[in-house]
Amino acid sequence: MLVAQIMLKNSYFNRVDDAIDIMEYIVDVREEKLGTTHFDVVDEKRRLDVLLKETGQGVGLMSNALACSLPSLLHRWWQLSLLCMHTRDLLESMELVGDGLEAWDNMIDNKTTFTTKKDHRRGEREAQWATAQRTLHGLKVTETKSNSSHHEHSEIAEQAKRRAEAA
Repeated sequence: MLVAQIMLKNSYFNRVDDAIDIMEYIVDVREEKLGTTHFDVVDEKRRLDVLLKETGQGVGLMSNALACSLPSLLHRWWQLSLLCMHTRDLLESMELVGDGLEAWDNMIDNKTTFTTKKDHRRGEREAQWATAQRTLHGLKVTETKSNSSHHEHSEIAEQAKRRAEAA
């Protein structure tokens, strides 16, 4: 049932008719939403008219019907929020996680973050390119190890001796 709380404040409504119009709107909304019978609505309007005539001044009112309709409106707003905004946020966060994983894969594969080498292993990339070019031109590709630099020099010296003997 509708219980109207009457507050005697002139700042809310200039006329009693404004309060009646607002109350009728609230009652109509309540009738549509809650399915109350027509007799209940008429009784509530009569009760409101009596209360408003007793005060005789501008009336500001807050009704239980409005208080009952607010949670349903807020509930619908949260449904819309969950459907639209949170879905968008979920998709955005999935995209960010995907980008983050790709960045981590890049960092681990290229090992560029925690390296002490200058130019992020540019020399190694150039060596790989040179090896690829040698294979394309049909030249012999020798596998070299960074720890055996003395062994590399001896191989180069042997090749130079063979060329000198052949010449």
